[in-house]
Amino acid sequence: MTQGQQRTRRAAFTGLTSLVARGSSTAVNLVSIPLTQHYLGTERFGLWLMLSMLLNWVSLTDLGLTSSLTNVLATANGDVRQAKQAVSSAFWLMVGIAIVLSLVFTIAYPFIQWDRLFNVTSDQAKSEIGLVVIVFFVGFILRLPLSIAGRIYTAYQEGYFYQAWAGLSNLLSVGALLVAIQFQVGLPSLVAGFFGTALLGDGLATLHVFGWKWRSLRPEWVEFSPKQAKWLLKTGLQFWVIQISSILFFQTDLMVVAQLFGASAVANYGPILKLFTLLGAIQTAFLFPLWPAYGEAFSRRDVPWITITFKRTIGLTLLWSLSTGIILSLSANKILKLWLNETVTVDLILAMFVMSVLMALGHCIGTLLNGLGHIKSQVI
Repeated sequence: MTQGQQRTRRAAFTGLTSLVARGSSTAVNLVSIPLTQHYLGTERFGLWLMLSMLLNWVSLTDLGLTSSLTNVLATANGDVRQAKQAVSSAFWLMVGIAIVLSLVFTIAYPFIQWDRLFNVTSDQAKSEIGLVVIVFFVGFILRLPLSIAGRIYTAYQEGYFYQAWAGLSNLLSVGALLVAIQFQVGLPSLVAGFFGTALLGDGLATLHVFGWKWRSLRPEWVEFSPKQAKWLLKTGLQFWVIQISSILFFQTDLMVVAQLFGASAVANYGPILKLFTLLGAIQTAFLFPLWPAYGEAFSRRDVPWITITFKRTIGLTLLWSLSTGIILSLSANKILKLWLNETVTVDLILAMFVMSVLMALGHCIGTLLNGLGHIKSQVI
């Protein structure tokens, strides 16, 4: 088997396991949304959806370090010393970022009117919002250093290990949600139980990576390299700009809706948004593993494999996004009616369809540029 065939096989296997993990995540969403909507009520349910969106923003606070770490490890070509220095440098930088953010949050927390920020009006939501933010922030901060393990799997094209841990945490989150509802707990406890399972998956991945799979990469302070840290930060900040742009374009919808129409309006907009994000979730399950594969192939000057693979991803992406997008558009209101007994307007469905297709094509190009290390062009 050639090197190119091995890359394709590893990427496909990671994609399949990722698809299973995301399938479990989708199942969790399908189960959790009607359960939480009924249990929490309209406004608190809208707040729940906003917190779910904000959890995806953890990558924004790492200054792009995990992304730059992926490129270093993917192109190290077996240099264990370089890889260990990169992991140690990224880990301790991440710990430093977590400490700084914690200090800023502790100082700023008393001065922020959280009920106004999230635009909640009910007495129950107002009484819970402060503690909800604290619980959410603690989980947010802990995920920063724990996110490194997942990128190590990705860089070495063994992302299927991480997807296995993610799938397990998804299943456990359903159990946590059902227990929380059974005991009639408040929103802070619900957030702690449901989102805390994501931390469990990251924790298990960290133990597996540094305790067994790649012990030689275990972070150590003595392996912290100022030169490596400088490069990681320089490259990472470019990734960071890209991440901010992506979030501003595609992941602020719910916050905008909340500010314009109130948190209760999120309960109507959120489900159709989640429904169409399934298209991108399935696509990226197979696309994301190609990032380190492109990087490793580029370091070996295997340009023919890169060219063929990129053309295939464009063709398959168009086939997938257009066909499934049309089917989903035609059946969206029927699905929403059965799922939540709600419907949305045709123009909103059309907008979601167009956005999904354009995002799918953008992901193909972005993955290639990330793997080749062409970050500046994306920043511009």
